[in-house]
Amino acid sequence: MKLKNMDDVKNALEILYNEYVEMYDASIKEATSKEKSRSSGGSTTSRLNEEISSSGWDAFGEFLKDIDVETPKKSELIVYLEGLVGRDHSVNFNVLDWLNTHKLKYRVLSSLASETLAVPISTVASETTFSAGVKSNRSTLEPRNVEMLICGGDWIRQKYGTKKKLKIP
Repeated sequence: MKLKNMDDVKNALEILYNEYVEMYDASIKEATSKEKSRSSGGSTTSRLNEEISSSGWDAFGEFLKDIDVETPKKSELIVYLEGLVGRDHSVNFNVLDWLNTHKLKYRVLSSLASETLAVPISTVASETTFSAGVKSNRSTLEPRNVEMLICGGDWIRQKYGTKKKLKIP
């Protein structure tokens, strides 16, 4: 039973990771196309391109384009999970700190972790925050405090001579 659950979690994690890889690849392609359109721009760009090519950066860029880029045999996720096997699990391990430290090596995985493992500051709906309703379990502020907050805004506007913003339909 445990192994089946582990396989289910691993499969779900791989599906989520693959979605993040697709988003990351799309953002890289978009950034590359924007850079190409900028570099084919006006006279200022052409002067800048001449300066870059005369400084040797152009040759280096061509070299990088010509070399074969080896696609990784293992995904970041697999490399990370395999790295967990030999790790001492008795020590407190903060995955967000670790991925923040290694975010350049694990670009996609650190993005996935920071978005999925982040805990929202508040899970209380905004309308219940200032609720002065009858139910004690829903009321976070006493009616007197709510009235003071509402009146406080009016007092401050009157003191400094500002007007309340009108809602335009």
